Amino acid sequence: MRIGSAKSASISKSRLSRLQQSRSKFEPLTEEVPMSTVKSKMKLTIRSASIEDFGIYTCASKNNLGEADGTVKLYHNYA
Repeated sequence: MRIGSAKSASISKSRLSRLQQSRSKFEPLTEEVPMSTVKSKMKLTIRSASIEDFGIYTCASKNNLGEADGTVKLYHNYA
């Protein structure tokens, strides 16, 4: 999932309370992108994913020029 903005934006994620409770498992990262039309990007790393981590994650970005969002579904491939 990729959400970008040409101007700095506030970014929120679904499941945020769970992400904040378990910083050792989830690592949300917002970083500036130099020399690009997109000013910042968001990345979420999930360490040692477990069954309760599977599901839908949404990232929303908003600033005074507008808003954007994206959704990704993390699922387990049962073999």
